[in-house]
Amino acid sequence: MRHIRKAALAMVMMSAMGASPAAEPGPLEQALVGTWRIADYLAERADGHIVRPMGEGLQGYIMYAADGHVSVNLMKPGRANYASSDLMLATEQERAAAAESYFAYAGTFQVDEAQRFVVHRVLYSLTPNWVNTEQRRLIFLDGAKLELRSPGPVLVGGEPRVLRILWERAGR
Repeated sequence: MRHIRKAALAMVMMSAMGASPAAEPGPLEQALVGTWRIADYLAERADGHIVRPMGEGLQGYIMYAADGHVSVNLMKPGRANYASSDLMLATEQERAAAAESYFAYAGTFQVDEAQRFVVHRVLYSLTPNWVNTEQRRLIFLDGAKLELRSPGPVLVGGEPRVLRILWERAGR
């Protein structure tokens, strides 16, 4: 009985401080946790026309950690090295080409099990406009294959398109 009172008191104190006990992750969230390798990144118009915004052969990972953090790193293949091994001596053109061929962000994530979507709360991003934003993606999961899809059209090259990011569970 004493343990129950202590637990109840702790919950009341946490509630008074604006905190809540961590909820157990649901089965969809548990299935997302781990590392996924990019398989394809598509942007689809309403008429079905598809483009690959970062080209073919894209490389990279999305990592979902059990503690609720997410990290995404994608790069085009065949990126040119800087002329100098001193990163501070890279030219403006070299830095621009490196940024144009890479996409990265990190933050936290939360899964809505009932609606089958994930929200990425972006804390850090190569794209400044994404910092402090929420990126919602519908989840389509089939074993070792994952599709994250924008819930509606977003502008890609000035045209509204639905994003479809395809992943495969990464092995070692």
